[in-house]
Amino acid sequence: MTSITQPGDPLLFSRSFFEIDAGAIGRVGILKTEDGRNKVKEIRPGAAIRGTFDLSSANNLNRTEYSIRLKWAAPMRRMIQNDDI
Repeated sequence: MTSITQPGDPLLFSRSFFEIDAGAIGRVGILKTEDGRNKVKEIRPGAAIRGTFDLSSANNLNRTEYSIRLKWAAPMRRMIQNDDI
């Protein structure tokens, strides 16, 4: 399986750079980790450590990251493939 987004694909999301939008939990969202990484992942509550999140990819090339602290997260609303523009 391949990534749901490709370089250059525009992503539309709810803007929330100061908190973790509850609407992003359990969905694919755009996020920033506390260590500064920007990602598009499925966001689930962390199973092991309270206040953390487990981040899954839509493909099997990337492993699920567990117990990750986030600076902010917003639900992805739309993705447009670059080829469709």
